[in-house]
Amino acid sequence: MPALNYAFPLEEEPRIPGRAQRGFWRGLNWLLTIALVATFAAIGYCGLEQIRPTISRSDSMRPHSKAGDLILTRYVPVNTVEPGDIVTFIDSTRHGDQTTHRLVSKRPVKVGDLVIAYDMVTKGDANQDRDKQWRIDANGKVGNEVVVIPNGGRVANWLSSPIGRGTIGALILIILAASWLIGRQRRSIA
Repeated sequence: MPALNYAFPLEEEPRIPGRAQRGFWRGLNWLLTIALVATFAAIGYCGLEQIRPTISRSDSMRPHSKAGDLILTRYVPVNTVEPGDIVTFIDSTRHGDQTTHRLVSKRPVKVGDLVIAYDMVTKGDANQDRDKQWRIDANGKVGNEVVVIPNGGRVANWLSSPIGRGTIGALILIILAASWLIGRQRRSIA
């Protein structure tokens, strides 16, 4: 006589309410933690490498960069830059403001065989005329462009505004509250 095989439906694993929501918040928590760590790592790297941000305030370097772009510069000894490089310097003709333009010429000023300074001439790519010649000590440093982040200056300005700081603070509070609620819900289920 053949054996009877009865198929009994297996019991399904009980579904825990809110499992998908917890997964979403957990993933968001990890994503934001990674973003925060990456931000601090980038800030630390820029500090160690002496990279400084400069926000472009004019279109004088179009098409290379435009007003509102964030220009990251590394300050290097003046003897390492060459014509064609983009440099950031303190412009005495603009009330001591920083200017970022392309280096057109660099001429050493010597006393005997000793270079004591450099006469520099720069020009904005979009400008018709060159800037007034300026002099820098041979031991001085100028900013040498590392990278341009399009519209990064606008974002940086917004983040440093009261509205931007308030928005970031509110987001941090929301994330902390969500993490706390998820932990609390997890403990009550377990």
